[in-house]
Amino acid sequence: MRAFPDQGGDRFAIPSVGLDVPLGAMDGAGGVITPPGLTSAYWIRNVGATLDAPGRGTVFVAMHAVMGGGVGPGNYVIDEGRAASRVPEGAMVTVAGLHYKVTGSVEIPRGQLPAARTVWADTPDRLVVITCLLTPGDNEPVDNLVITATRMP
Repeated sequence: MRAFPDQGGDRFAIPSVGLDVPLGAMDGAGGVITPPGLTSAYWIRNVGATLDAPGRGTVFVAMHAVMGGGVGPGNYVIDEGRAASRVPEGAMVTVAGLHYKVTGSVEIPRGQLPAARTVWADTPDRLVVITCLLTPGDNEPVDNLVITATRMP
């Protein structure tokens, strides 16, 4: 996994849940997606489309949710009590100035995420956001939350 410094002040935002954080960049390695920081969202550079050509495929973004009372970007998008997404279908997401509308979310066991074809499908104008899915208590997350969205014209 490699992280890259934020070069342009890009942001990742989901206004309906109050999320607005810096957007960094990273590379995944060996099917493992581990964001390098706890306060930013990260565009995964070596999978899917680039931010300057989102119509060529899926843009992938990953972020951490923090246990034990901490708050990372992922904490904004999960309802820990229900172990589900707080982001409703139709909510708007902005990624480096690109605008998307949420189409759904799904919980996937962490061990199954690397092989989940529906997640990694490279579909034009699609956004996939991945974070750990925290559950009540301070248990280590066993699932990921995957939010999908479609780019708006």
